[in-house]
Amino acid sequence: VRAFFSQVQTPGQENRGCCGENNNEMMTATEAIKFHRNVINGHLQGFNAPSDAKFLFRAYSDASTQPWPNNEFRKASVRLSTNLHCLLLDCCDAIEQKITNIQKATCTPDEKQEEQHKKKRRKLLQKMTYQPVEPSSCPLDYFLYHQNKQQHVVNCSEHVDRGALICVCLTTVPGLEIRPRNESHFICPESIAYNENLYQDRKACSNLVCIMAGGQLQQIFQNDAPLAIAYNNYLEPCVHRVSNDLPCSRLSISYELRCS
Repeated sequence: VRAFFSQVQTPGQENRGCCGENNNEMMTATEAIKFHRNVINGHLQGFNAPSDAKFLFRAYSDASTQPWPNNEFRKASVRLSTNLHCLLLDCCDAIEQKITNIQKATCTPDEKQEEQHKKKRRKLLQKMTYQPVEPSSCPLDYFLYHQNKQQHVVNCSEHVDRGALICVCLTTVPGLEIRPRNESHFICPESIAYNENLYQDRKACSNLVCIMAGGQLQQIFQNDAPLAIAYNNYLEPCVHRVSNDLPCSRLSISYELRCS
């Protein structure tokens, strides 16, 4: 990923030659978009330069229209998508178990009502069932933040993601910031992990991830009154951002589990 991004000129970088289809030379962002991007039904596939602060490569691992810089990039992305997808499915299993416990607590002994709750739960869980991998709806995103020091450039302002669950791979360049529920301040998971000696090595990406709730997770529960009462305060989408004060360039990898 870094090798591909390094071939694209960052904002303000002097023009060092046209790439065309020769990946051994530098190319402008416009050229990278020309050769490594598709937009299908309004959905981005491949490279984009959304702002002066960052590059983005969005991958849908099995989509036939997905552009790839090379086959190694494709194979690594497919493998990573599968692993992160399975990890988020495990999280869904844990949520399912919690749902089961809550519904048991809210049920009456009446067998008819118990059966009605089971049907509700089955419908609910059907919405949360994904088969690895769902390239049509679950994007794997690679973001390269340039460490642009210009005051007007914002790396990534605070926002929530649309998916049910979002997985962000932590790096040794602290930058991800999340806002705890009912709080006004932000915390940095990477700084916490580093201070607690959770990193196993000094590689660009460790084996640690941060998993956040997205907008669709809360929506799943809205039509079930007992669960909405019990859960809505705990399944608020996680507000997060990327710090503007990066010590160096940052490669961020995220995977979003979406409802179809």
